[in-house]
Amino acid sequence: MIDLHLHIDGSFRPQTIYELAKEMNISLPADSVEGLLPFIQVPEDCRSLEEYLERFTLPLQVIRTPAAVERVTYELLIDLAAQGLDQAELRFAPKSCAGTADQKEIVEAAIRGLNRGIQETGMKAGLILCAMRGNSFEDNMETLLLVKEYLGKGVIAFDIAGAEIVFKTHLYADLFAKARALGVPYTIHAGEGDGPESIKAALDFGAKRLGHGIRVYEDPELMKRVRDEKIVLEVCPISNLHTKVVDDMKDYPLRKLFDYGILVTINTDNMTMSNTNLKKEYEFIKKHYHFTDEEIKQMNETAYRASFIK
Repeated sequence: MIDLHLHIDGSFRPQTIYELAKEMNISLPADSVEGLLPFIQVPEDCRSLEEYLERFTLPLQVIRTPAAVERVTYELLIDLAAQGLDQAELRFAPKSCAGTADQKEIVEAAIRGLNRGIQETGMKAGLILCAMRGNSFEDNMETLLLVKEYLGKGVIAFDIAGAEIVFKTHLYADLFAKARALGVPYTIHAGEGDGPESIKAALDFGAKRLGHGIRVYEDPELMKRVRDEKIVLEVCPISNLHTKVVDDMKDYPLRKLFDYGILVTINTDNMTMSNTNLKKEYEFIKKHYHFTDEEIKQMNETAYRASFIK
């Protein structure tokens, strides 16, 4: 199994969050790991993206040193291997984890954790470095240049994440023009918080993979373009349930996109926040959208082909 869309800062162990907070003398809202869960996991009836994003507050407080980044990257690979995965792409925003360190120190720490995890598990894995919508051009450019510097040395691609509806995708044309000029592979978060215009901008930038991309269903012409150009969607069903990508999950368009011939893959997004894993995602789409084991195998094979790890 392979996961193409997995955020490190949304997927590390609750026990580690608790331990790192204690080490850093960070005030906790509860005095046990069990008590922390409501503050780092969304309820099944999560009401909005805003409620979902609140669960990042504590994890982002404790992952702001190189040592913490190395530890959580390593532990995540151990956990994924135990779940039966043999390949994973782990993404994070080094600027958001920098604290008093610089981005380069954070990236090098993540690579150390990645290499330890690979050595112990035998998994194939790589890092996608995320720029952030709302960050300065200089900070995002620094992230991009670090992708270029460490490409093939643990880092596999570039991405941009964050408040898509506030900081529109088209604003980042210069950043992705530079990525193309540098020969850096990239995926782009588009079509989750914002709609078809965001996806169109990402495609115009040359993206061949989209983080989420699920709102392509709102534009029939765009659906045709995505299908015909063989764009791969990194779909995260349970996360989309929690962030209210559609008002009613009965209307979730995964089956429609798959049957239309769009290349969809199934991923977890944030394992801790959504209390999920890849097998749980598969069971979710089997139960609610009547996907067969053969169709899930087909989507998994699509993900292997689309992977930046070669």
